[in-house]
Amino acid sequence: MIKRIYKFIDGTSIAFDAGNFDNWRVSIYRDDNYEGSPREVDFLIHLKTLDADIAWKYVKETYDKISVDLEPTDIKPSIPPDSRLGTIKMFWALAMTMYAEERRVGYILGKRIKLLGIHQLLKENFSPVEVSNWSRGKKWRELNEECKKRGI
Repeated sequence: MIKRIYKFIDGTSIAFDAGNFDNWRVSIYRDDNYEGSPREVDFLIHLKTLDADIAWKYVKETYDKISVDLEPTDIKPSIPPDSRLGTIKMFWALAMTMYAEERRVGYILGKRIKLLGIHQLLKENFSPVEVSNWSRGKKWRELNEECKKRGI
């Protein structure tokens, strides 16, 4: 089942569909053709090109809007004014992956893990690759403590 959430001006759309774990995989489609799923490292690379304070402001606003009680069609990321298409797509992918993490059964950290990584990227100057690999193999309790240290 494909649940399209937003259509971009270039004709692509972003959707939820069936993935390996659940029906909350974030995917990009052109017409009915699957083009792939956004990779975390790709939107981290894109975020790193933006002004860190401005990016953090809009990421945090998006984070604050996402909850498990929200209907998927009500997802609306906060996007800096006058953003180019790549930035618009990145914020949509970010919002939808946060939502998917909130919906993932048995996943205790939810969207907080995404905000932790973005905090490391924008506030602690980690590289996108470092952020993508940093939490691997860590237990949820350790990650929860890292979130708490940063007020997440």
